[in-house]
Amino acid sequence: MRIKTNFGRRQYDILTGTALILLCSSAWADLDGHGPDAWRVSGVSADDVLNARMGPGTNYSVINTFMPNERGLQQVTCVPLVTQAYWMQMTEQQRSDLPQSWCLMHSADSSRTGWVAQRYLREDSSGEHTASSISTEVTPASATTVASGSSECGVITISGGKEATSDQLYDQVQLDTDQFTGAPGYQSLDLEAEMDWDQFYTTARFPGAGQSVMMPDADLGTVTRAMLLFDAMEGVLPHARYYITYYQRQVFDACDTIDTAYVEITRYNLGNAHWEDVTQYVARENWPPREIFGSGPHVSWRLAMGPVQGKYADVRQASRRVISDEMAAAEDCFGQSCLALEEANGPSGNWQDILAAQASEAVYREPDYDWAPGPARLADLLYTQATGSSENQQTSESTSFERPDITILISRDVQGQDSNMYGLLQRQGLMDDAISETWLQTQIMPDLTPQWQELNVFRPGRQ
Repeated sequence: MRIKTNFGRRQYDILTGTALILLCSSAWADLDGHGPDAWRVSGVSADDVLNARMGPGTNYSVINTFMPNERGLQQVTCVPLVTQAYWMQMTEQQRSDLPQSWCLMHSADSSRTGWVAQRYLREDSSGEHTASSISTEVTPASATTVASGSSECGVITISGGKEATSDQLYDQVQLDTDQFTGAPGYQSLDLEAEMDWDQFYTTARFPGAGQSVMMPDADLGTVTRAMLLFDAMEGVLPHARYYITYYQRQVFDACDTIDTAYVEITRYNLGNAHWEDVTQYVARENWPPREIFGSGPHVSWRLAMGPVQGKYADVRQASRRVISDEMAAAEDCFGQSCLALEEANGPSGNWQDILAAQASEAVYREPDYDWAPGPARLADLLYTQATGSSENQQTSESTSFERPDITILISRDVQGQDSNMYGLLQRQGLMDDAISETWLQTQIMPDLTPQWQELNVFRPGRQ
């Protein structure tokens, strides 16, 4: 028997029982529990039980049992870990040689815990997905879901009595991803091959590295991890502006759900503009060295990201584009040139002072910056302040690649001589009958309490 597993990138066929990554036919389950909300026991005889052991293997003692029809199980972690990129590089023989996967599970009431063989677990779905329609043709996405009701796995019943296979979901996701990362000027970026992972997973960046079976960035939100990867590979700049867009899309049928976050990070090097601004006020013999203002191109990344086993925000596909000075000067950052030394202030209106959200302590650091927080942390704080969580948000019918859910602008040491960071966020696609957009802005300086402001933009006639 052959079954499908979903990377959220394309469909792959794997032999039942040969891949540790399989939890059920619906998805790659995350090592740290990011997957279905609950699991059920499957494939155990009615007169038998599922043994829960002290460790991941039959050589460990049985310490608990789960009933053959038990539901609501909660996943803690699964081992071993195979990343999507590594899986794609493996031969069929290497895949078949992988050991059986084991998962640490809790009962619904948390009274019983133990390691169980992953092949006996299936998603415990509490209800059926529903949606109005699905096209029988794969087209670029502009809505947030592509689905309909289904009476069986792998077959989607479409309005009008037509049927389509769930392969179309995988095709749709791949088409969306290729469309996004393959935009004009972008070249494919293989992070798995090009990133120096030993330098990325250091204790300087992740103080807790090596203290858990999980990777230290396993729980990081999409935008935060994307920013850390960007700066780690591109190197930091002393004077830079980041323009970040985030669009969340979900496609599903009755059996498979594919969540993908599409993130674009464009960083503009303001070093030259800052140097020119400084030198116009001093005699030439007193000009500071040009190199201390930072060298490097204006560069943009596009990343398609989503949950896989062991990571909440895995990079499924990425691309990179270098931007000329002329193009950078012409690009728009909230109504002004992205190379302007002045900051964009968002729309005019009744901005209100607000209290900063209670953010949890970051498990990461940005060691290449001379003062904290760095751009990734500010993006993290802005996102959390806007949404209440660092996790991906509920998809919206009114957002798209061109009209993203969230847009963030971050400037570091761009304006003035004192160290400072400025952040501005726009959130669209709100499921609110009165508010169409929310804006946030903050100014951060070393050793000073950040000030936060918020502006709600109301729908016509609803204020």
